[in-house]
Amino acid sequence: LLDHLREGGQLGASYIYQTKRGKIFVKTVPTSHYSFLQAEAKGLEALGKRKLFRVPKVYACNLGEDKAFLAIEWIQIFPHTPASLS
Repeated sequence: LLDHLREGGQLGASYIYQTKRGKIFVKTVPTSHYSFLQAEAKGLEALGKRKLFRVPKVYACNLGEDKAFLAIEWIQIFPHTPASLS
């Protein structure tokens, strides 16, 4: 785990992980909101197929025991600082 970005309001949280393939962004929500992440994953994949602009690749969207998660490619747009996260 490189960073725990922030709690996602009342629904979930987001994290950045370093892997052998590079950084990934992981969003978690309660399993009851899994459909939200599925819709986001489908939307990202549809936008990516258009090739109009850079869209993160979807690596996984699945259910865990108590949380659902979406793992996507991390795209560094600007330097990541504590001030930029608040």
